[in-house]
Amino acid sequence: MFRVSLVAATCCLVSQVWAHGEGGEHPWEWAGVFELTGAERYTWSATRGAAGAYADPDMKVVIVPLGDHGHLDDAEPTAEAAFRDTATVWRTLHSGDSVPLATTGADTIGLHFDETTWISLFHFRPSATGYFAVFTAHVPSEFENGFHFLKDEHGDDVEAHDEEHMDDEAAAVEEKAEGVGVAMGAAAITALPTILVLPFVAPFVDRLGSGYFPVMNSFASGAIFAAAVFLLLPESIHMVGAGLDESAGHAVWGSAVMCGWLIGILVHHIGDMVHEKASSARGSDAIEDKVQGEGGKVDVAVAAAVTFGDFWHNFVDGMVIGFSARACSSSTLWATVAASVAHETPQEIADYIVLITKANLNWRMALGLNLFAALSTVVGAAIGHGVDVSDNVQGIFLAMGAGVYLFVAVTELAPSILEIRTPMVMSSMTRLLVFAIGATLIGLVLISHSHCDGDSDGDAAAGDDHAGVAHETPQEIADYIVLITKANLNWRMALGLNFLAALSTVVGAAIGHGVDVSDNVKGIFLALGAGVYLFVAVTELAPSILQIRTPMVMTSIFRLLAFAIGATLIGLVLLSDSHCDGMSDGDAAAGDAHAGHVH
Repeated sequence: MFRVSLVAATCCLVSQVWAHGEGGEHPWEWAGVFELTGAERYTWSATRGAAGAYADPDMKVVIVPLGDHGHLDDAEPTAEAAFRDTATVWRTLHSGDSVPLATTGADTIGLHFDETTWISLFHFRPSATGYFAVFTAHVPSEFENGFHFLKDEHGDDVEAHDEEHMDDEAAAVEEKAEGVGVAMGAAAITALPTILVLPFVAPFVDRLGSGYFPVMNSFASGAIFAAAVFLLLPESIHMVGAGLDESAGHAVWGSAVMCGWLIGILVHHIGDMVHEKASSARGSDAIEDKVQGEGGKVDVAVAAAVTFGDFWHNFVDGMVIGFSARACSSSTLWATVAASVAHETPQEIADYIVLITKANLNWRMALGLNLFAALSTVVGAAIGHGVDVSDNVQGIFLAMGAGVYLFVAVTELAPSILEIRTPMVMSSMTRLLVFAIGATLIGLVLISHSHCDGDSDGDAAAGDDHAGVAHETPQEIADYIVLITKANLNWRMALGLNFLAALSTVVGAAIGHGVDVSDNVKGIFLALGAGVYLFVAVTELAPSILQIRTPMVMTSIFRLLAFAIGATLIGLVLLSDSHCDGMSDGDAAAGDAHAGHVH
């Protein structure tokens, strides 16, 4: 849902901005005046559209310096002559090229877009501070795909002060906008899975005995895990990184994901502390009766974590719907709503199952919490329609929601998949199959999704130093601790296995040097490794963080502090780590310094 709507919504919103122009009698389609700072580097970007191609392979641009005043009319005669004169010499720029802007006359430039990669970047550096009129043969937003076409060297959008565009397009854009009432109504429709589907599922779940709970939890784990890794994590990393350099974007994104996971841990700890305190004050029977659901004592921590994750997911869904209603066509808005309903249905069923089987809520309480989380979509739609919320903020919320979902899926629910019973082969196959079904139902939404790409720094490092030793040291120590404390190996066996794993670096280096392994294959191996690390970190080891003992507050603080130290030691590698970007053959042939952005 996010991918489809944000791409279209951003383009439509930009169209609204420049739609207040004059007639189409000029040889250009768009014109605007920008205030630029001397010697600062500005980046003009063009990206492929949803169909996978640029709107046009080339675009003529005329840039006229205006000095200390910014009136578009003053530059029009110069631009008119440049466009219409057949003797005009157009300087061709390829992706990655940079050109200084003159303080007199005009720069006549032909931008040639690189068809071998999804984005082309061109750099301008004005010789002096002042106003510059820019005239383009095509509307710049035709080449936008999720972020603004002109940014300064800090990654901030550079907006035009005075713009000109054809009246017929302006009228068409004006007809597209929908009111806040339509936005909120469309968002309310996304609550249909909770309102219409869950009442039919609830009696079925309630009739099943506790022996089926591990199977239902396996389904829920697959669906929620898939929602995190297929939708929230990929979307959030691009949105968080908009306008930031790569290391900073990854640091913010990773911190937000871990904060979301830690929210689940903290809620679990606080719930245990409250129960412990109440039990001591009133006796265990009193507190048991107070928090009793139909399936046993209510697990406040699980209920809160599920509701929190679902709330923020739906809230950001609503923001996107509101954004689409404000800026886009009705067809785009309702396509967005349909996509949301499609992926919300299995997800809401999974959330309901968790609230029933793990949090021990009765069906009324579970439906109530699901409905509460679903209605956050309406609130998000109202905010998205009325407030210009940045991609970074939306991405942070999505990343935190993904962290909470990871907590629920692979910390709370995964033990149900791990602990099999006789007949063990059948039990294992059943749980893995049900997990796969839950994940597949969420994954199917990717078939019709295109990705909303956040902006990234055009000057990301071309090479990869990867800071290997820096991040290996704390990582190997952590692996050794796990082998000793969880696998119960003696120190010799643990060191031996660590040494064996370390030697694989040598094997990998030999293969990497001698075999042309594609970025896709490398990425698959990295993703597999990440999955294994997630299993070890948040399924095998997380119970040690969850289960606190008296004094509970002190135990909680120490365990969270130790977790933070371990995460920080790895996170410090971002200070010096540059990303190894993939490069297509076309990029290599063209010598494009920014080919790495193919990812």
